[in-house]
Amino acid sequence: MRRRGAVLLLALGAAAAAGCGVLGPRLPEDPEARYEAIAASAWGPESPEALARYLETRQVLKPSYDGYREGIQNWALREASTGRAFGPTLLGVAAMRKKLDDEAAKRGLTFDDYQRMTILVYGRWLRASRPGPLPEEGVVRTLKEMEVGLGRQLDKAAASGDVSIDTAAIQARIDSIRHQLRFLEPYATMDKEATLAAIDPATRGWLEAHRKEIEELDWLYFDTAPPPRKEAKKKA
Repeated sequence: MRRRGAVLLLALGAAAAAGCGVLGPRLPEDPEARYEAIAASAWGPESPEALARYLETRQVLKPSYDGYREGIQNWALREASTGRAFGPTLLGVAAMRKKLDDEAAKRGLTFDDYQRMTILVYGRWLRASRPGPLPEEGVVRTLKEMEVGLGRQLDKAAASGDVSIDTAAIQARIDSIRHQLRFLEPYATMDKEATLAAIDPATRGWLEAHRKEIEELDWLYFDTAPPPRKEAKKKA
């Protein structure tokens, strides 16, 4: 019931956001607050024309994604990944973002439009309409285990007074993990039935009619990747 209530509250927030033009000039500049505002509006309704242009954009981007698939997934998973994302992978992510902006603009979409529909179509509808565990469940479990382990390292350093332990680096990693958890947990804990019920019915019907195309353009963890952290941006 708690999950269902949270989903319905988000849907109500979406309706309020639509009424005050949240995706207009008042959209926050802060990347985390901006993502949250976009997510609050990602329940529909979306016009069939906008959804078709969104999928067209993803289709054009597919070769770029396929070329860097493994690295992009590592980048999206950040702390939980078993691989590293650097060098060519980061260049690939940057190039894909540039291509995304260009291709979306050609179709009359902003990046905010693209992100809103990604959350709606892939983060919510596709995950909620598929049987089986949610992909983010295992990621969140791993991140929580890492958070506990790193917290124990900090406790050990404090108890021992060992100055050779880089507690600042450990804390920075904990902060990064908590950032990922903050944005991934809603996907890992969603109530599928309540999520589907909260999505605009006409939009849901269009998505079901185009399921095959949508599934062919599923980019897994890249579609639920958290926004950049404010702290990380300041240190860059």
